[in-house]
Amino acid sequence: YSADIAASARAFGIEAWKVEKDEDLEKSLKAALECGGPALVEVIVSRDAAGPFATGWWDFPSPAYYEKEQAAYAEMRVLEQHL
Repeated sequence: YSADIAASARAFGIEAWKVEKDEDLEKSLKAALECGGPALVEVIVSRDAAGPFATGWWDFPSPAYYEKEQAAYAEMRVLEQHL
């Protein structure tokens, strides 16, 4: 599940755009800059867009007393971070 950040911003009265395609980015940025008030541009990107050297990993390890879960976590972390 991913929150719709643009919809949340609009609910607070902020101009907002959600960009899901490369070709819509420039138009949305221009509109945000020209709107004359607070604006938000939510850009949806691939987890792998930055390449194998930049990670998007949120490091929330399991507690030490969950040995089995820690092993699975460490294994998945290596895969997710392309290490």
